[in-house]
Amino acid sequence: MELRRLRLEDEPEARAAHAELAAEGFAFLPFFEPDEPWAEYLGRVERLSRGVGLAPQFVPWTDLYGVVDGVVVGRVSVRHRLTEGLLQVGGPHRLRRAEGVPPTGVRDRGASRRS
Repeated sequence: MELRRLRLEDEPEARAAHAELAAEGFAFLPFFEPDEPWAEYLGRVERLSRGVGLAPQFVPWTDLYGVVDGVVVGRVSVRHRLTEGLLQVGGPHRLRRAEGVPPTGVRDRGASRRS
């Protein structure tokens, strides 16, 4: 598995993953707007992830995507810092999630697409 940022050529796979997981209530692509051109989306998310134009309730972050044989199979998000609210609510939830098994939709997507 390669762990990296999304690229232009990842558009079909990333959009498919987002649509698949949106049905389960999970936003695979943060701040995604389906009508936005892919290159613009990548640029916007890059700026937001550095904190440029980011609303105060959010913190800068890094998203890395797992890619196996050209198939986008998962995502890991790393916050660069936590807000007071995330320290109280979001932080422990994220830690418990990190110690468990990844969401089924993410894990199964890669396995089913390669079979």
